[in-house]
Amino acid sequence: MFTWTTEPPIAQDAARDLGLDLPFDTQEDAETWISDAYQELQEAGAEQVVLWNGDQRVYSMDLGEDF
Repeated sequence: MFTWTTEPPIAQDAARDLGLDLPFDTQEDAETWISDAYQELQEAGAEQVVLWNGDQRVYSMDLGEDF
């Protein structure tokens, strides 16, 4: 399962409201979600996101980058 985390971590309530706690079956699904949610994550205070496959870090991405 693929999941996202933020750096710095955002408030749990905000993370839940934005769907940050949702697992994704594929990396493609996770990347589609982040392309829709990145602006709201920025507004919640996230500077970077990290994609995980289980407990393995796949990559991190600066939210200031163009999508």
